[in-house]
Amino acid sequence: MGSVVACGLIANAHGCRVDEGSVHSCVINGKDYGQLLYTLGVMGWLMLVTLPAGAFAFVLWLIVLSSSKLAKARRELTGRWNMGAGKTRDVFALDAISMRIRRGEASRL
Repeated sequence: MGSVVACGLIANAHGCRVDEGSVHSCVINGKDYGQLLYTLGVMGWLMLVTLPAGAFAFVLWLIVLSSSKLAKARRELTGRWNMGAGKTRDVFALDAISMRIRRGEASRL
C-alpha cells in the first residue's frame, strides 16, 4: 500500500500521469521515471491478493497453535497420553513400563 501512496505523491508533485493500463513518461530532473512509477502503482494489485492470503494463513496458524496448547494443557491436567488407535495410558503407567523394560521384564507386559 505504501508503494501506491508513494507513486501517487511523486506523480502528483511532478504533474505526471500514472495508471495501470500503460507506462507514461514522467521526467523528473532530466530522467524518465515512468516505468518505476508504473511498477509502484501496479504493486497495489499484488496487495489485493497477498493481504487476504496472509490473513488466512495467520488465522490458520492461530487455530493450530491454540489446539496444540489446549491439547498440552489437557495432557498435563489429566496425566494421560494418547497412544494412538483410541488407547490412552496414564503417565505413571508409562513410567512403570519403562522401569520394567530397564530391568529386563518386558516379556510380562
